[in-house]
Amino acid sequence: MNPLTRKKVLKMVKAAQERGQKPDFSGTYLSQTDLSGACLSGAYFIGADLIEANLNQANLIDADLSQAHLSRAHLRGANLGAAFLSKAKLGQADLIGAHLRRAHLIGADLRGADLHSADLR
Repeated sequence: MNPLTRKKVLKMVKAAQERGQKPDFSGTYLSQTDLSGACLSGAYFIGADLIEANLNQANLIDADLSQAHLSRAHLRGANLGAAFLSKAKLGQADLIGAHLRRAHLIGADLRGADLHSADLR
């Protein structure tokens, strides 16, 4: 199974926003996709496969990543403020310097995740 490309994801985000909707990638296979620096605020990624995805510096404010698979994902400096990460799998994820203020982390698996300098207030 091939993941969606960065270009395709950003095109889908733009189309949803033009319709006044939030982009929905729930259940989508995005493993190893480079979405670094992308504006994905409010997007739905419920149960999505984001294993080893590059989300460094991405804007994920208020995004719903509940039950998403983010093992070994790169989230350095990502803004996950008020994001829903309930039951997300973040094992060995790189969250160095990530902004997690008001993020919903109930039941999230953070074993082995690097939270150095992350903002968890």
